[in-house]
Amino acid sequence: QMIAVLWCAPWCRACKPVKPHIKNIAKNHPNTKFIQVPITEKNTNLHQGLNVPSVPFMHLYDTSSFDSRLVEESKMMENKLPSFRKVLEDYDRGYCSLEEGLDGDWSSCQYQKMLI
Repeated sequence: QMIAVLWCAPWCRACKPVKPHIKNIAKNHPNTKFIQVPITEKNTNLHQGLNVPSVPFMHLYDTSSFDSRLVEESKMMENKLPSFRKVLEDYDRGYCSLEEGLDGDWSSCQYQKMLI
């Protein structure tokens, strides 16, 4: 199972247009849990400790194995949404193409799962 964590902030102008798209993506990926974490003064240690450089920002965790791990992270602007959608579809299928990842340039597929 995947967990997608969207980091956002109440004061962030770029976050507002992304949120409805993320909700739509979440509806189409019921096997992925989506969590929205607002960045506030009270949780500064949390987002700084998890290396959230700016907002909106997405962390994607794979929890299918014993050791849950961060597998993707990306600035989550509107132009990144199609790539993020593709990444989730690849995880759902259990394999990926080498066409394009979140950063737009893959030299290898980091999220290929073993199919038995």
